[in-house]
Amino acid sequence: MRDKDIKVIRKEIEKMKKSLEEVEKRLDHLTKVKTADEIFSGPVSEAP
Repeated sequence: MRDKDIKVIRKEIEKMKKSLEEVEKRLDHLTKVKTADEIFSGPVSEAP
């Protein structure tokens, strides 16, 4: 019974890790988009 509980807990932890990694990827993407918006926030004539 105890080994079964440990396996279940490990599976739950693995799911949480995957969810956390997905959230981190989305945050990283949002940060990149925000940075790009800041770079190009000036007048159009100043855009490269």
